[in-house]
Amino acid sequence: LCPAALQDELKKIWEAPGDTPFLPIRKIIENEEEDMTGHVFYHTLYRYLVLLGMPAEEDVEEVAEYRGSEVWKVLFAHLGDGGKRKTRLKQKVLREYQEHCKEFSLWTGSSRVMAAAREKIEAVPGADEALRTLLEYAPSHRGLAAQALHAMCIKSES
Repeated sequence: LCPAALQDELKKIWEAPGDTPFLPIRKIIENEEEDMTGHVFYHTLYRYLVLLGMPAEEDVEEVAEYRGSEVWKVLFAHLGDGGKRKTRLKQKVLREYQEHCKEFSLWTGSSRVMAAAREKIEAVPGADEALRTLLEYAPSHRGLAAQALHAMCIKSES
């Protein structure tokens, strides 16, 4: 689950009152079913980042709409392992994130499910490279589905 300290920082942005750029996200969060914890949006983002990893800061800066984004600033402040000094709370969040990645990262996770997924990916020639290309954060580095499938077909024929 998304660490509480990270949720608190994202909540300040996403659930801020008024007509903010994050109003659609705030409405989704507000309309979550009452029997839910109300944190599905936070947990989903966090799980995505654990599964696939954080993008490089320069890849985020490449996307004009996200350049200077408060959300990305918070994510990098908590989950980025760059040279910037972190408060103890942010260090705790980073350690928790790193532990979750060790277990549940698609690329390196030690859990039985992640290992089985990697085995299936590795069994298809070119699938690992195609998947990584399709999931690349920066649009200039991301491949198209047709290109990925073509590359896989060529590798399977060799």
